[in-house]
Amino acid sequence: LTSIIAGKPGLQELFILDQNGQVIISTNKNNVGEDQSAENYFLRGRELMFPASNFVQNVYIPPATGKPTMTIVAPLFGETGRRLGLLAANLYLERMNRIILNRIGLGESGETYLVDKSHKFVSEARFRSQQIEFPQGVHTQGIDTAVTGTDGVGLYPNYEGVPVIGVYRWLDEREMALLAEMRQDEAFAPAQQLAQTILLVGLISAGILAMGVFLLARQITRPILVLAQTASQVAAGDLTLTTPVTREDELGTLGHAFNQMTEQLRVLYESLEERLRTVVANAPIVLYALDKEGRFTLSEGKGLEALQLKPGQAVGQSVFELYRDAPQILENVHQALAGNAFYTTVEVQGLAFESWYGPLYDKNGDITGIIGVSTDITERKRVEAELQKAKEAAEAANLAKSQFLANMSHELRTPLNAIIGYSEILREEAEELGQSEFIPDLQKISTAGKHLLSLIREILDLSKIEAGKMSLYLETFDIASLVEDVVTTIQPLMKQNGNTLVVHCADNLGVMRSDLTKVRQMLINLLSNAAKFTQHGVITLAVEWRDEDGSFQFDQQESLAPIRPEQIQRSKIDSTPLRLPSTSFILFTVSDTGIGMTLEQMEHIFQPFTQADASTTRRYGGTGLGLAISRRFCQLLGGDITVESNPGRGSTFTIWLPITVLEPKNETATAKS
Repeated sequence: LTSIIAGKPGLQELFILDQNGQVIISTNKNNVGEDQSAENYFLRGRELMFPASNFVQNVYIPPATGKPTMTIVAPLFGETGRRLGLLAANLYLERMNRIILNRIGLGESGETYLVDKSHKFVSEARFRSQQIEFPQGVHTQGIDTAVTGTDGVGLYPNYEGVPVIGVYRWLDEREMALLAEMRQDEAFAPAQQLAQTILLVGLISAGILAMGVFLLARQITRPILVLAQTASQVAAGDLTLTTPVTREDELGTLGHAFNQMTEQLRVLYESLEERLRTVVANAPIVLYALDKEGRFTLSEGKGLEALQLKPGQAVGQSVFELYRDAPQILENVHQALAGNAFYTTVEVQGLAFESWYGPLYDKNGDITGIIGVSTDITERKRVEAELQKAKEAAEAANLAKSQFLANMSHELRTPLNAIIGYSEILREEAEELGQSEFIPDLQKISTAGKHLLSLIREILDLSKIEAGKMSLYLETFDIASLVEDVVTTIQPLMKQNGNTLVVHCADNLGVMRSDLTKVRQMLINLLSNAAKFTQHGVITLAVEWRDEDGSFQFDQQESLAPIRPEQIQRSKIDSTPLRLPSTSFILFTVSDTGIGMTLEQMEHIFQPFTQADASTTRRYGGTGLGLAISRRFCQLLGGDITVESNPGRGSTFTIWLPITVLEPKNETATAKS
């Protein structure tokens, strides 16, 4: 970037913005790290979707520098097409200042300058004192009139309070006002001096020279009237006019100065028009305008190439003839001519365009036509259609998988139950007959069968959830009794690894209405995992309820934000959402002092058939389904599970569930699973 800017004296700075508006690379090292996300050129540049697109920011005054700046931005894409950020360039306005400060023909007090719509100086003002600030913007009759879009000429005090004669013009494309002013005492000094001479001569020979004075005065004032008339026409927009100069005196000098000032305005106006024309011609858009009869008055933009049109080719043609086979376009034109401004998507010649239409108004507020901007989005539409097909195919495959697993699980459970039953019977008979050598093998058969049956049961539950066939059995039960039952069930597993189970229950927990079986299964899954991954440690089960104006905070996870009922993450396993009658929740927290997990491991533990890593599976066993099923049960009941863990320090899992879950409105009764 530095080598590029070194060979381009018109460039002030080149810099690159990331997707968040941060300056990551700049030829001005002081600006690296600056946040430009609120700048207009970043917000507009972020909307650019194509590599060849760009946006030119009108001249503005950044608060950081206080100096007029013009910025051009273009998007940056990687080799894979992924958007990386924006390339931006700040341009020097030295050349514009040199043109503006050129006062040839403006006398000793003449000057020209530019002001933006916020009444701020865009160019340098010749007589502006650096000590004088304009916190509310600079206001004069000429500036205030020009920024409203009105062109004219007049006599008024300038920004220093000095009476001047000024010509002002609003440059609509650049959103700036151009003013040329000269002090009144200098502009009218020749006329005033001559008038005094005439008055003196008239006083001496009033009677004798009366007619001569009249004729002389008429001869003197005629050029001024012609100059004023020409100035009015120039103010109306005709910059090609000049005032005829037939004298070599002061009035002739004034005429020459006015002509030079008008020429400067014309050159600057044409330069700005050419710059705007270049930007439009290279932008990947179609820019067009129509009159009230639907005839094209403007047709520009690089996007015309896709329609096999050249810039300006459609000018003069009627949109109703050119696109008579495209009723959507004609309807959009009618809507815009009716005064509506809107975005829409249209198809032309098999191409899709994202378009904006809006009416054009004259100074009286009457609609004179419409203007529109269109961008070719054909490729984007094609990609979207392919993504939608891929999504539908993936969903269909996933549904087929879940249905297959559900059917196969039922087919496998029947023979497994028979194997387990026969192994138990044979073991009992072997004990009665004293054939102890068969008992260990029969015990292994029974244990393996039960393990396989448990795995099939978990796969069946998971497939039911994914297929949307998991139903709820809602009942009202005592929370303390549930906790006591779970603790009794899990105690033998705690003793196997020498762990101590500590239970903390809040007073008066009361009852909750939910699916008792699923809540019990979730608690046993979490406690079993804690016991499996903890050796000679402490495992804690804490139970409490919250009802705090519709929100609650997890005590064990200070980094989590408050969660409200409307933020409950619902699974897509059931198309009928559960209704929550209140903002009361029950929290079950299981903490251990076991091996813990890393952040990367925690990102995958709730995925089916996934454990922390391969070594965990080899050492501790398991299928990786328990946490996945528990979380989906929890979401099915209107809650969720969160986890916090540190390697070597243990893990904390928190289940939060609504105190009461109501029946879905479209069901008269809940089917038992």
